[in-house]
Amino acid sequence: MVLQAKALGYRGLALCDLNGLYGVVKGYEAANKTISFNKSELLARAADNKDFHYHVGAELSLIDKSTLVLLPMTKEGYGHLSQLVTLAKRKAPKGFSDLTLSEILVHS
Repeated sequence: MVLQAKALGYRGLALCDLNGLYGVVKGYEAANKTISFNKSELLARAADNKDFHYHVGAELSLIDKSTLVLLPMTKEGYGHLSQLVTLAKRKAPKGFSDLTLSEILVHS
């Protein structure tokens, strides 16, 4: 998605995995490399887009079955999000999250 967004001339993209931060590294790598497709038009568009902003987030499932998208704006915020993901994963079966709104507020 990051490569396609760059090729289309987007100025940035926020990616939010469900109940985790699975795509952070691959997304970061894609955001910081030149697209290597064989299509010259896509290469030209990507090369013009040097100021691409890649934002990381997560969509967390709460214990009441609602979801909440969190997009940290600072390194400290990313640390809080990482703590929330860890907390959510400890309490729930694999692939799920189990947080309360009060737990989220503690880390906001």
